[in-house]
Amino acid sequence: MRLPAPDRLRALLLRKGLQASAKDEIRELLAFLKEVTADERRFQPLGSLLDAGLLVVNEEGVVTYVNDRFAETAGLARSKVVGRTATSLFPAVEARKVRREFQHLREGTGNTYEARIARPDGRGAQLVVMPFSRFGDGGRFKGYFAVVVRATAEAGEEGQTQALTAALAARAALASLTAREREVLDALLAGDAVADIGEQLHISYHTARNHLKSIYRKLGVHSRVELVALLFGEET
Repeated sequence: MRLPAPDRLRALLLRKGLQASAKDEIRELLAFLKEVTADERRFQPLGSLLDAGLLVVNEEGVVTYVNDRFAETAGLARSKVVGRTATSLFPAVEARKVRREFQHLREGTGNTYEARIARPDGRGAQLVVMPFSRFGDGGRFKGYFAVVVRATAEAGEEGQTQALTAALAARAALASLTAREREVLDALLAGDAVADIGEQLHISYHTARNHLKSIYRKLGVHSRVELVALLFGEET
Protein backbone atom coordinates (compact mmCIF):
# COMPACT_ATOMS: atom_id res chain seq x y z
CA MET A 1 0.00 0.00 0.00
CA ARG A 2 1.49 3.34 -1.03
CA LEU A 3 0.66 5.91 1.63
CA PRO A 4 -0.14 9.46 0.43
CA ALA A 5 2.01 12.43 1.39
CA PRO A 6 0.71 14.29 4.48
CA ASP A 7 1.10 17.69 2.79
CA ARG A 8 -1.18 16.61 -0.04
CA LEU A 9 -3.80 15.42 2.44
CA ARG A 10 -3.65 18.69 4.35
CA ALA A 11 -4.14 20.57 1.10
CA LEU A 12 -7.24 18.47 0.37
CA LEU A 13 -8.71 19.48 3.73
CA LEU A 14 -8.62 23.13 2.63
CA ARG A 15 -10.72 22.51 -0.46
CA LYS A 16 -14.12 24.17 -0.44
CA GLY A 17 -17.17 21.98 -0.70
CA LEU A 18 -15.46 18.88 0.64
CA GLN A 19 -17.99 16.69 2.42
CA ALA A 20 -17.67 16.23 6.18
CA SER A 21 -17.31 12.45 5.80
CA ALA A 22 -14.40 12.93 3.38
CA LYS A 23 -12.74 15.33 5.82
CA ASP A 24 -13.10 12.79 8.62
CA GLU A 25 -11.45 10.11 6.46
CA ILE A 26 -8.56 12.43 5.64
CA ARG A 27 -8.06 13.30 9.30
CA GLU A 28 -8.02 9.60 10.20
CA LEU A 29 -5.42 8.94 7.51
CA LEU A 30 -3.29 11.85 8.75
CA ALA A 31 -3.45 10.42 12.27
CA PHE A 32 -2.32 7.03 10.93
CA LEU A 33 0.57 8.60 9.02
CA LYS A 34 1.65 10.31 12.24
CA GLU A 35 1.55 6.93 13.98
CA VAL A 36 3.64 5.35 11.20
CA THR A 37 6.23 8.11 11.49
CA ALA A 38 6.41 7.68 15.27
CA ASP A 39 6.81 3.89 15.06
CA GLU A 40 9.45 4.22 12.34
CA ARG A 41 11.42 6.49 14.66
CA ARG A 42 10.89 4.24 17.68
CA PHE A 43 11.55 0.84 16.13
CA GLN A 44 14.02 1.50 13.31
CA PRO A 45 17.07 1.30 15.62
CA LEU A 46 15.92 -2.08 16.95
CA GLY A 47 14.85 -3.28 13.51
CA SER A 48 18.26 -2.54 12.00
CA LEU A 49 19.99 -4.32 14.89
CA LEU A 50 18.05 -7.58 14.61
CA ASP A 51 19.10 -10.50 12.45
CA ALA A 52 15.40 -11.42 12.28
CA GLY A 53 12.18 -9.89 11.07
CA LEU A 54 10.48 -7.18 13.12
CA LEU A 55 6.76 -6.49 12.67
CA VAL A 56 4.86 -3.70 14.45
CA VAL A 57 1.05 -3.68 14.44
CA ASN A 58 -1.29 -1.10 16.00
CA GLU A 59 -4.42 -1.71 18.06
CA GLU A 60 -6.52 -1.86 14.87
CA GLY A 61 -4.42 -4.70 13.49
CA VAL A 62 -2.71 -2.50 10.86
CA VAL A 63 1.03 -2.71 10.21
CA THR A 64 2.88 0.48 11.14
CA TYR A 65 6.49 -0.69 10.74
CA VAL A 66 8.54 -3.62 9.41
CA ASN A 67 12.29 -3.92 9.04
CA ASP A 68 14.09 -4.98 5.87
CA ARG A 69 14.43 -8.57 7.09
CA PHE A 70 10.66 -8.98 7.48
CA ALA A 71 10.00 -7.38 4.08
CA GLU A 72 12.49 -9.76 2.50
CA THR A 73 10.78 -12.75 4.12
CA ALA A 74 7.36 -11.52 2.92
CA GLY A 75 8.70 -10.93 -0.61
CA LEU A 76 7.42 -7.34 -0.57
CA ALA A 77 8.86 -3.86 -0.36
CA ARG A 78 8.47 -2.29 3.08
CA SER A 79 6.21 0.39 1.56
CA LYS A 80 3.82 -2.35 0.39
CA VAL A 81 3.52 -3.87 3.86
CA VAL A 82 2.98 -0.77 6.02
CA GLY A 83 -0.67 0.27 5.96
CA ARG A 84 -1.99 -3.24 5.37
CA THR A 85 -3.72 -5.33 8.01
CA ALA A 86 -1.40 -7.98 9.39
CA THR A 87 -3.92 -10.68 8.51
CA SER A 88 -3.80 -9.71 4.80
CA LEU A 89 -0.23 -11.04 4.64
CA PHE A 90 -1.47 -14.58 5.25
CA PRO A 91 -3.77 -17.05 3.43
CA ALA A 92 -7.34 -17.29 4.76
CA VAL A 93 -6.76 -20.24 7.11
CA GLU A 94 -3.56 -18.73 8.53
CA ALA A 95 -5.19 -15.29 8.77
CA ARG A 96 -7.79 -16.69 11.15
CA LYS A 97 -4.97 -17.94 13.38
CA VAL A 98 -3.26 -14.52 13.28
CA ARG A 99 -6.56 -12.82 14.10
CA ARG A 100 -7.15 -15.18 17.03
CA GLU A 101 -3.66 -14.58 18.41
CA PHE A 102 -4.20 -10.82 18.07
CA GLN A 103 -7.24 -11.12 20.32
CA HIS A 104 -5.19 -13.11 22.82
CA LEU A 105 -2.58 -10.34 22.85
CA ARG A 106 -5.34 -7.81 23.52
CA GLU A 107 -6.38 -9.92 26.50
CA GLY A 108 -2.78 -10.22 27.71
CA THR A 109 -2.51 -13.94 26.98
CA GLY A 110 -0.57 -13.94 23.70
CA ASN A 111 1.90 -16.73 22.95
CA THR A 112 4.42 -17.68 20.30
CA TYR A 113 2.79 -19.28 17.26
CA GLU A 114 3.56 -20.50 13.73
CA ALA A 115 1.89 -19.25 10.56
CA ARG A 116 2.59 -19.57 6.85
CA ILE A 117 2.94 -16.24 5.04
CA ALA A 118 1.66 -15.76 1.47
CA ARG A 119 4.43 -14.39 -0.77
CA PRO A 120 3.53 -12.79 -4.13
CA ASP A 121 5.84 -15.22 -5.93
CA GLY A 122 3.83 -18.16 -4.61
CA ARG A 123 6.65 -19.41 -2.40
CA GLY A 124 5.12 -19.57 1.04
CA ALA A 125 7.29 -19.43 4.14
CA GLN A 126 6.49 -21.03 7.49
CA LEU A 127 7.19 -18.46 10.20
CA VAL A 128 7.54 -18.46 13.96
CA VAL A 129 6.02 -15.29 15.41
CA MET A 130 7.06 -14.15 18.89
CA PRO A 131 4.76 -11.21 19.82
CA PHE A 132 5.13 -8.68 22.63
CA SER A 133 2.05 -6.65 23.60
CA ARG A 134 2.34 -2.86 23.68
CA PHE A 135 0.49 -0.84 26.29
CA GLY A 136 -0.18 2.87 26.70
CA ASP A 137 -1.55 5.06 29.46
CA GLY A 138 -3.54 3.16 32.04
CA GLY A 139 -2.61 -0.17 30.51
CA ARG A 140 -4.49 0.57 27.26
CA PHE A 141 -3.64 -1.98 24.56
CA LYS A 142 -1.70 -0.31 21.72
CA GLY A 143 -1.00 -3.34 19.54
CA TYR A 144 2.17 -5.40 19.48
CA PHE A 145 5.61 -5.86 17.98
CA ALA A 146 6.91 -9.29 17.03
CA VAL A 147 10.19 -11.00 16.30
CA VAL A 148 9.58 -13.12 13.18
CA VAL A 149 11.85 -15.90 11.89
CA ARG A 150 11.52 -18.81 9.50
CA ALA A 151 10.39 -21.98 11.27
CA THR A 152 13.30 -23.88 9.71
CA ALA A 153 16.42 -21.77 9.35
CA GLU A 154 18.13 -22.07 5.99
CA ALA A 155 21.87 -21.85 5.40
CA GLY A 156 23.24 -18.54 6.65
CA GLU A 157 20.25 -17.87 8.93
CA GLU A 158 21.80 -18.96 12.22
CA GLY A 159 21.22 -15.46 13.58
CA GLN A 160 17.46 -15.86 13.15
CA THR A 161 17.51 -19.09 15.14
CA GLN A 162 19.49 -17.39 17.90
CA ALA A 163 17.01 -14.52 17.97
CA LEU A 164 14.09 -16.93 18.31
CA THR A 165 15.80 -18.94 21.05
CA ALA A 166 16.51 -15.78 23.03
CA ALA A 167 12.96 -14.50 22.57
CA LEU A 168 11.47 -17.78 23.77
CA ALA A 169 13.71 -17.77 26.84
CA ALA A 170 12.65 -14.21 27.63
CA ARG A 171 8.92 -15.04 27.58
CA ALA A 172 8.87 -16.48 31.10
CA ALA A 173 10.88 -13.58 32.49
CA LEU A 174 8.58 -11.02 30.86
CA ALA A 175 5.59 -12.68 32.51
CA SER A 176 6.90 -11.46 35.87
CA LEU A 177 6.66 -7.79 34.88
CA THR A 178 3.77 -5.62 36.01
CA ALA A 179 1.59 -3.79 33.46
CA ARG A 180 3.42 -0.52 34.20
CA GLU A 181 6.79 -2.20 33.83
CA ARG A 182 5.69 -3.53 30.42
CA GLU A 183 4.86 0.06 29.40
CA VAL A 184 8.32 1.18 30.51
CA LEU A 185 9.92 -1.76 28.71
CA ASP A 186 8.13 -0.92 25.46
CA ALA A 187 9.46 2.63 25.54
CA LEU A 188 12.90 1.46 26.62
CA LEU A 189 13.24 -0.95 23.68
CA ALA A 190 12.22 1.85 21.34
CA GLY A 191 15.26 3.80 22.54
CA ASP A 192 13.51 6.42 24.68
CA ALA A 193 15.46 8.09 27.48
CA VAL A 194 14.28 7.65 31.07
CA ALA A 195 13.16 11.29 31.29
CA ASP A 196 11.09 10.87 28.11
CA ILE A 197 9.56 7.65 29.41
CA GLY A 198 8.45 9.43 32.58
CA GLU A 199 6.88 12.22 30.55
CA GLN A 200 5.06 9.79 28.23
CA LEU A 201 3.63 7.78 31.12
CA HIS A 202 2.91 10.83 33.30
CA ILE A 203 5.17 9.65 36.10
CA SER A 204 8.18 11.27 37.72
CA TYR A 205 11.75 10.67 36.58
CA HIS A 206 12.52 8.86 39.84
CA THR A 207 9.47 6.60 39.48
CA ALA A 208 10.53 5.75 35.93
CA ARG A 209 14.04 4.96 37.21
CA ASN A 210 12.62 2.69 39.90
CA HIS A 211 10.57 0.79 37.31
CA LEU A 212 13.71 0.46 35.16
CA LYS A 213 15.70 -0.96 38.08
CA SER A 214 12.91 -3.43 38.79
CA ILE A 215 12.85 -4.56 35.13
CA TYR A 216 16.61 -5.08 35.10
CA ARG A 217 16.46 -7.01 38.36
CA LYS A 218 13.65 -9.31 37.22
CA LEU A 219 15.28 -9.99 33.85
CA GLY A 220 18.76 -10.37 35.31
CA VAL A 221 20.43 -7.63 33.24
CA HIS A 222 22.32 -4.45 34.09
CA SER A 223 21.92 -2.24 31.01
CA ARG A 224 19.81 -1.56 27.94
CA VAL A 225 22.42 -3.35 25.80
CA GLU A 226 22.15 -6.50 27.92
CA LEU A 227 18.36 -6.23 27.78
CA VAL A 228 18.35 -6.21 23.96
CA ALA A 229 20.81 -9.11 23.95
CA LEU A 230 18.52 -11.12 26.26
CA LEU A 231 15.35 -10.50 24.27
CA PHE A 232 16.72 -10.69 20.75
CA GLY A 233 19.89 -12.73 20.90
CA GLU A 234 22.23 -9.93 19.84
CA GLU A 235 25.90 -9.83 20.79
CA THR A 236 26.70 -7.38 23.58
